[in-house]
Amino acid sequence: MSFLDSSVRQILELLVPEFQVHKQQNSHPIVLGITGLQGSGKSTWAAGIFDMLISQHGLHAITVSLDDNLILRRNQNPENKLYRVRGQPGTHDQ
Repeated sequence: MSFLDSSVRQILELLVPEFQVHKQQNSHPIVLGITGLQGSGKSTWAAGIFDMLISQHGLHAITVSLDDNLILRRNQNPENKLYRVRGQPGTHDQ
């Protein structure tokens, strides 16, 4: 088991019982946000959480990425130079 899988499993051990209680009492979805610096592993964590929520806990889940929104906006506004990179120059090691 990888370090990521182990870490995600530990987090979900705390969160899933709360999710299940919420599901019994509410029809509203839970929004779980992940924040961090560029390149810190947010997408990797989101993928791990998504996979385990579905495969090991039988819960419905979706992911939404701000990077996807950036790509869409870059394609809609090719003249806007700010959309050409994920962050300002020097802030992200690509």
